[in-house]
Amino acid sequence: MTIINDKIYQNFMMKEKKDESSVCLDTSKKSPKEILSDFVQTTTAHGFTHAYNSKTLAGKVIWSLLCVAAIIVVVIQVSTLLSTFFKAPTDVKIKVVFDPDVEFPAVTICNLNPARKSQISLLDKGVQQMLNGTAENDDKLQLQNRTSHDNSSNDVSSYELENIELSEQPTNMVTEYLTKMTFEATIVDMDEKTRREIGHQLEDLLVDCSWRGRKCNVSDFKLHNNLDYGNCYTFNSGLKMIGNKLMKVEKKTTNKPSPKHGLSLTLYIEQDEYIPLLAQSAGIRLSVHPPRIMPFPEDTGSTISPGSQVDVGVRKFEIVRQPLPYDGSDCFDSLRLSDEELWEINSFSQAFNMSYDVKGCQKTCYQKLVVEMCQCGDAEYPFNNLAAFQYRNYTVCQPDNKVQAKCVEHAMKKFTSNSKTSCYCPQSCRDVQYLTSSTSSMWPADSYKPQLLKSLFNRDSSLGEKIRSLHNAQTEGPELIRKNMVKVNVYFQELNYERITEVPAYENDIRRNQGGGIS
Repeated sequence: MTIINDKIYQNFMMKEKKDESSVCLDTSKKSPKEILSDFVQTTTAHGFTHAYNSKTLAGKVIWSLLCVAAIIVVVIQVSTLLSTFFKAPTDVKIKVVFDPDVEFPAVTICNLNPARKSQISLLDKGVQQMLNGTAENDDKLQLQNRTSHDNSSNDVSSYELENIELSEQPTNMVTEYLTKMTFEATIVDMDEKTRREIGHQLEDLLVDCSWRGRKCNVSDFKLHNNLDYGNCYTFNSGLKMIGNKLMKVEKKTTNKPSPKHGLSLTLYIEQDEYIPLLAQSAGIRLSVHPPRIMPFPEDTGSTISPGSQVDVGVRKFEIVRQPLPYDGSDCFDSLRLSDEELWEINSFSQAFNMSYDVKGCQKTCYQKLVVEMCQCGDAEYPFNNLAAFQYRNYTVCQPDNKVQAKCVEHAMKKFTSNSKTSCYCPQSCRDVQYLTSSTSSMWPADSYKPQLLKSLFNRDSSLGEKIRSLHNAQTEGPELIRKNMVKVNVYFQELNYERITEVPAYENDIRRNQGGGIS
């Protein structure tokens, strides 16, 4: 019985193959017109069927036009889809994240007075007289011309000086402005040790410090010299001098909000050391920023006046960006640059061992433009013996030199108008920012002044010595405190933070994303 069934199956399969071959033979014998006729009558695109089977000319024309229009729409939709897909656009997702052990920001403090009156003897005689306001007119004129030369003798390249007009000639500058610019140009030429000695010392500035309820001291701060504010000190910088090398150390974190679990500072600003032409207001400059990022308190800081307590509430804010090809731009972390390549676009990374940030890159770009055009450097930012400037040494552009002043002004205008095209400063792939809000109150309270004065009287510090030297500490002491002391609390308002993440608008499988839209 099995043998019979096998024969029947074999005969059936032979017949099927014969039928298939005959069909193929028939198809191969059909003309193109017949094949087209078979297609339009069997296709599921019914417009073609209606156009073919229509009995009237008008019907054929209408259905044909509809079919052509449908094909055009499909082509446009597919081309638009492909164009959008290959541009690699992104969408944004916003998520509130809870971090039980959130990274605390770096906190930078600077005295508004960049140099101590008692230390200006370290400056040259002309600058001393200018700062003391004792320079005669002839001395001032001599000081203004101490580095000036004829236009023809200055090695300034890349543009024509005669076509540039200064908004204000150096000889007509406001006295305070010219004094400050001349002081800055003088300071830059000094060695690092002397620059630090001139500024306010942390041992005098820091009266009391506590972190999460525990004592902290001067060793928890990192010093860097700022041209506008002199010595600035950063808590939780993420860097520490170990031996003769600046090393990265663990960043501080906190697990609770509120002032008790943040940073608390009591500061003494030494108003008797203020130089009137350099500091016309008294207080502290405070900047909150990510650790291992170069602080620029002149750009992003806030000012705190003496005789007050300021509570600075902080909220963390995080942005996560996609690298190339998304949105046609790359983010820094994905570039994997060598140290030398990093230093080329951010001189602060080499000079201060800081991490990359866009602001530092842009300031480096501006300084490179000044050096290229003027053959001298803007005193505001580092430029000597650094990779970004081919390890060459340049002089400081002098504000009282007409040629150099013209050149620097022109460089600034050029940079401002073309910074987007002339600078390569990609955004960071992960960018952390800290948003702050502050409240203030009078400090210390009248009832607390006697107790504070008593504790300061016994201190072995310049402040304690100053209070002890008063003729009547009980009456003069409170006034000294009111004019010179500041209390600052920096803390997280909450441990939740907002994370904004760029995600691809289309996955790699275009059919899965948009296939249904064109079917």
